[in-house]
Amino acid sequence: ICTTHEAMRHAKAVEFLRQVEVLKKLSSAEIIRVAAAMQWEEYESNTVIFREGEMGEHFYVITSGEVQVTKLNAATEVDEFVRVMSSGDHFGELALLKDDTRSATCVSTTDVQLLVLSRDHFSAMLGSLQELMDRPDVPLLISSKKSSVLDLSRAASIKYKLDIPFEDLEIMHALGSGAFGRVKLVRHMQTDQTFALKCLVKSHIVANNLKDHVVNEKKVMMMLDHPFILKLHHTYKDDLYVYFLLELALGGELFTFLRRRERFEEAAARFYVASVVLAFEHMHQKMIAYRDLKPENLILDASGFLKVHTHG
Repeated sequence: ICTTHEAMRHAKAVEFLRQVEVLKKLSSAEIIRVAAAMQWEEYESNTVIFREGEMGEHFYVITSGEVQVTKLNAATEVDEFVRVMSSGDHFGELALLKDDTRSATCVSTTDVQLLVLSRDHFSAMLGSLQELMDRPDVPLLISSKKSSVLDLSRAASIKYKLDIPFEDLEIMHALGSGAFGRVKLVRHMQTDQTFALKCLVKSHIVANNLKDHVVNEKKVMMMLDHPFILKLHHTYKDDLYVYFLLELALGGELFTFLRRRERFEEAAARFYVASVVLAFEHMHQKMIAYRDLKPENLILDASGFLKVHTHG
């Protein structure tokens, strides 16, 4: 069942992370990945989250509730009050940079909900935070001196995202059909991972002079790698069909979801609009112009996250 609950939690995490100073150098796509990796934890009132002197391995963002910070006075050996943190505040960010002990004690003074991320998980996704912080700023806008037309010949060198032989795919059942083919649910037998396999009839492509369109669709999609853009993992062909192995998104079209609900709550609408903006930002950085934006081309995964389907 498609729900916006997880999507809304993710949007909230992204909003909080954008305010964290040590993460300012991260791109929008990197922030999205970090937000998706964070765990939601809850602590009852008067619970010690960590103590001064303990090794720091996690970074925390408060989403609700309050946390009190105290520091030991070496002379009196008494914990002294430092401050109270609330929703939107974060602590423990130095744990993302290096192995070090906690410089203070943090205790929940109310029931509190936290976003939590370990240094190991962060490093596995993005590498060293220090190196990310030290990298030069990359301008968002592309110089007007560069060509504004996509040179698709350059895309031929883009590597496929997954190296899955066609014979390793098991067809499960049909997901839908269109004017030039159908989409099937397939399973990679070695990993049990599921995908959508778009099957285009070659004779229909030739009869309707769509060969260039299909080639361009492949090349454009292979250039894009973003959480809010439907991923093309591989392509195949045989005597009858051209196949696109796509990321599976079982939530259906945003158009259908919107028609069923009639309208979105403001927070959900903001999240979906922001998702499209971030997807477009990625396309523009690749010098790709998307000119077919409509709810029918925005699909949802099983958790309610939006994916822009480029269609070439």
